Amino acid sequence: MLRLSNTPVRTVALPNALDSDAETVYEDRGGDVWIAAADLFRYREGKATPYRFQGISGVRVRNVFRDREGTLWVGTEGRGVYRQVGARLFHYTTQEGLVNNFIRAFLESRDGSVWIATDEGVSRWRAGTFTNFQMSDGLCYFSTRSLLEDRNGDLWIGTDRGVSRLHGGRFETDVVTTALEHEKVWAMHQDSDGGLWFGTRAGGLYRGRNGRLTHYTTAQGLASNSIYELVEDRRGMLWISGPNGISEVNRHELDAVAEQRARRVNLTLYGISEGLETIQMCGGEKPAGLLTTRGEVWFPSSKGPVRISIDQPKPSEQAPVVVDEVLADGLQISPADGVSLGPDTKKLELHYGVVLLRSQERVEFRYRLDGFDKDWSEASGDRIAYYTNLPAGRYRFRVAAFEMNNQEQIAEASLEIVQRPHFYRTAWFLSCCILALAAAAWTVHEFRLRQLAARFQAVLGERNRLAREMHDTLIQGCASVSALLEAHSSLGPAEADAQQDLLNCARTQLRSTIDDAREAVWNLRRKSPPAEDLGTLLRRMTEQVSQEFAVQVERRISGKPFALEQATTHELLMVVREAIYNAVRHGHASNVRVEVHFDASQCQVKIRDDGTGFDPESVSGLPSGHYGLVGMKERIARVGGELTLISRPGGGTEVAFHIPRGTFVPSDDMEVKL
Repeated sequence: MLRLSNTPVRTVALPNALDSDAETVYEDRGGDVWIAAADLFRYREGKATPYRFQGISGVRVRNVFRDREGTLWVGTEGRGVYRQVGARLFHYTTQEGLVNNFIRAFLESRDGSVWIATDEGVSRWRAGTFTNFQMSDGLCYFSTRSLLEDRNGDLWIGTDRGVSRLHGGRFETDVVTTALEHEKVWAMHQDSDGGLWFGTRAGGLYRGRNGRLTHYTTAQGLASNSIYELVEDRRGMLWISGPNGISEVNRHELDAVAEQRARRVNLTLYGISEGLETIQMCGGEKPAGLLTTRGEVWFPSSKGPVRISIDQPKPSEQAPVVVDEVLADGLQISPADGVSLGPDTKKLELHYGVVLLRSQERVEFRYRLDGFDKDWSEASGDRIAYYTNLPAGRYRFRVAAFEMNNQEQIAEASLEIVQRPHFYRTAWFLSCCILALAAAAWTVHEFRLRQLAARFQAVLGERNRLAREMHDTLIQGCASVSALLEAHSSLGPAEADAQQDLLNCARTQLRSTIDDAREAVWNLRRKSPPAEDLGTLLRRMTEQVSQEFAVQVERRISGKPFALEQATTHELLMVVREAIYNAVRHGHASNVRVEVHFDASQCQVKIRDDGTGFDPESVSGLPSGHYGLVGMKERIARVGGELTLISRPGGGTEVAFHIPRGTFVPSDDMEVKL
């Protein structure tokens, strides 16, 4: 099947061209169009023919320019500039003062100067002399791409890193130069209203007007963010070339976007379907586009120059959309009267398309599922919408098609979809599952916390217990031995017998300390010290202290004694011994009295001394290395009792505590604060 279409697009054939890439196109005042495509061609009377300069051979031509005096300028790639004046041909390179031999663009300013953009700056030809402008002179970047003289006489120079404005011979900065300092400015144009337009290599289109800069990209409807050339025709239409063809947009629509009266522009895009042999335009050198006196726009492309008649607009047609196939888990469903999906449906495919009797490469789609999608989704190239695991409910699938050249002509199709619920997709089932999981997680978390707390308390209890046993056995014993040895060293040679007695006592005390430490370690293992009478143990301990420190220790037991739990007896004796040691070592007491009284409910113990005493408030803190008072309180607390201390400076000290009657299992969950 063939389809004939009348198109305004034509590609100009270049006979015997070594390279079909047309780099630049230029129309002189005689109406001839010059085409630089490695070689030079002149288009006249509907035909392009090669043009040869006498004296020029083996040169790659980039661009052509004829000044107001009729002089023809030819820019080359690496060979500088040729200037033809009548029959004479002049050649200028860097040796003659040209800034660089690779030519990008020509421009004749209103004062008759010819400006030449090159790969390393700009040269101005005036009165037979070159004046060069480079980065050292204030040019923003060395690689220049485009030239423009505005209505005020300022020269704009587009480069591969920004744009420079030359005003009165000096480079100046403004809003435009600042905003475009990182852009590759390949195209510039001033419209009939004075607005300045800047096309960039990858950053879209900019418009400067009244000190305000507006930025346009594909988000505002441009066909591409790469702008090679800008040409405005007599209708106010802006023609833009780029890597995906040629687009035509009304400049007033661009103004409406800048003034926030519209969000996007409608454009006409010329591509393969419209008659182009390629969509790859060229724009590295200038001019890369022109409006001829015959009402045509020309652009160079990789397949030769393209000309488009602006008086023959491209017709547009509406694109009807259809949803032609529906697949549920791979099974085809007829979309005629809507779609009903079973509760086990996992994957839904919606195939859609458009009916057009021409290429559909310019057709775009977007779709949404009302009730599921929050916004429209841009369609991919396969024209299939995929949905998985849709929740139960009613939905409406909508797909819209539009052409890039006219987004207002939108065709839309819709399809009703019902997803039937499964019991495990219902709200109550999901709620129960969530609650069950939360309860299980909380239970596991609490169980783990309790396990960790129990382990921590066990380790802490053993640490506290070990600290108390070390203090009340090993440390106190070593302190006693130290006191005996100090007494020995204070005696002279004449008191040898006394010295020997002290050494014997120290030896005995050391053995006793070792035995106490061994017994404490054994008790830590078995946690049940051997049962022994409280009176016997108390007598043995007080006699030992009296012998060690040569002090009078009295003891008195009253009331009707009752049996104490073994661990309780051990704790009681450790507290009594610590109190006596403190009275002798720190209070320097000469008399200590221990009173034990039993009544029906408790055992009361008091330890009084006639020592120096102290202020209890002054020792409320715990000095580093002294744990006696803390250990005493902890031991009594472990067996369910309470310890009090009464003392004053010069008035001795009284330590009193009581232990309730009955079986008691000590708790090791109190931490010794070291």
